[in-house]
Amino acid sequence: MLSQDRICDYIDVISKSAISVVVYSNKAAASQIFELHNTRGVLLTEIEKVKALLMKYVYLHNGDADVTVIQKSFAKVFELEEKAADVSFRGEMSLDDILAHHLRAVDDGGKQESYSQPQSVEGDNGCVAYVRKRLATFVDNKNEGVIYAKSLANELAKTMHIVCNIFVAQDALDPLIGDVILLDQRRSMIFLLRYFRALDFITEHPNHKLLKRWESFLFLWDCHDVFYNMKSGKKDSFSEIFDGIGKGHTQVSDLLAGYYSGKINFAYRDYSIRRSNGEGENILITGLAEVFLDYIARNEDSLLHRAYNWGHWHSRYKYMLYKYEIEMTDEQTIPKATARIALRDLFKNSNVTLDHIVPHELEWKELSKNGAHDNNLEPDDEMQAEAIWKEICKSIDGIGNLVLLSHSDNASLQNIAPSKRASEYRRFKLESISYSEVATWKCPSDWSDADRDPWQVRIQERGARILTMVKNYVTDDETWQA
Repeated sequence: MLSQDRICDYIDVISKSAISVVVYSNKAAASQIFELHNTRGVLLTEIEKVKALLMKYVYLHNGDADVTVIQKSFAKVFELEEKAADVSFRGEMSLDDILAHHLRAVDDGGKQESYSQPQSVEGDNGCVAYVRKRLATFVDNKNEGVIYAKSLANELAKTMHIVCNIFVAQDALDPLIGDVILLDQRRSMIFLLRYFRALDFITEHPNHKLLKRWESFLFLWDCHDVFYNMKSGKKDSFSEIFDGIGKGHTQVSDLLAGYYSGKINFAYRDYSIRRSNGEGENILITGLAEVFLDYIARNEDSLLHRAYNWGHWHSRYKYMLYKYEIEMTDEQTIPKATARIALRDLFKNSNVTLDHIVPHELEWKELSKNGAHDNNLEPDDEMQAEAIWKEICKSIDGIGNLVLLSHSDNASLQNIAPSKRASEYRRFKLESISYSEVATWKCPSDWSDADRDPWQVRIQERGARILTMVKNYVTDDETWQA
C-alpha cells in the first residue's frame, strides 16, 4: 500500500527510471537487447547476466525449445531465492555468491580440474567471464555447448535446493554444517556441495566425525608459521579432498587424518618443526597438532596481551570466540541452540566485529577505587586511577578482552564499563557464556571484595580459558583417532 509520507521517495524513483520499448521478431534479438541494456547501466545481478548469456547461446544454436529449458531451471532458482531469503545459509551469502560457489564446486555436474575458478563473483575473473570462457571452448561443437548450457542451469537449480533446503534440514541434525561455512565459506561450500551430492539422503545423515575433522582441519592447516616465506610449490592439497568428497566420505575422512598426523604431506613443505626436548636435544616434531600447539605456546604471551593487533588473525578470533561461546555455555542455563542462533545472526552479511569488554577509553570515574561519581577526582584518587589503567593497558588487546558484537551495537556501546555492558549485551539478545561472565566484571570500587578480581586479571584468565578450549577442541583425540 502506498503511503502519503513517501510521495517524495516515489517521485525520486520514477524520475530516475529508464524505460525502453522495443519490438523484436525473435528471442535472439531480445537477448541481444537485454545484454545491451546491461552494458549501458541497467544494473543486473551476476546470476541474471549468466541466465541471459545461456539463453542467448542456446537460442542462437538450437532454437526456442532449449531456451524454455533454461528458463524453467532459473525459475526454480529464483523461486527458492524468494522462499529462502531468511534462511541462515541464504542470509550469509548472496545469490551471486551461491552461483560462484556452484561454478567452483560442480559447474555442469562434475569438477575434475581446478576448484579455484571463478576467482571472484564479478569482474574479469568473475562468474560471467567464467561461463563465457566455458562456452567458447565449444566453438567447434555448438551442440555440446548447448548441452553444457542446459546442464549448468539444471545443476544450479539443484545447488539452490541443496543450499536452501537440504543444508538447513541437515544443519538441524548437525550444526557443524553451518559452523564450517562460518569458518571458511569458500572452501566449505565446495566441500559441502560435493559431499551432499554424493550422499544418499534417504539412508544417510551427515557424518559427524567427518564434519568435525573438516572443521578442525580448516582451522589448523595454516594456523602456524610453517609456511612462512614459502616461495614455490603448492601450499595445500584441497583439490584432492574435493575430488574425494565427490565420490564418498570414508576415504576423505582418512585422508584428513593422514594430513593431520603428518603421515601424508598436505603441502610442498611438510608439517614439521624442530624444538628442544628440555634435555638439550633438538628433536623433530611432525604432525599438524604438534605444529599448532607449539605455535600457540610460542605466541601465548602475544595472544593474551596483544591479540587484537594481529589483524590477519581477526577472522580466526571471531571463530574461536564463536566456538567458545557455544562450547562453554551451560546447557541448563542457556540452550546451546539458542546461543548459536543469536551468534550466527551476527555473522550474516559480514556484520560481526570484535568488541573490547574493557574499552580503550574510559571516564576516570569508572577507574576510581573510591567510586567517584564525577570526573573531579582527588589527586590521590587520580594517581590510583592512572596506576590501575597502566596495568589494564598491558592486557587490553588480549583475546580475553574480546567479545563478538555487531558493528552497530558496538558503536552504540561507546566507552562504558564492563559490568554496564553486560546488560546491553542481553538487550542485544546475546546470552551465552562471555556475556554472562562480563556481568561479574565489577568496577575498581568493588575490587577489595574477596570475590572480585581486577579487570586485567579477568582478561588474562578468560584469555587462558579461550586458548585452552580451542586447543582441546581442534586437537581432540576422539575426533582424530580411528
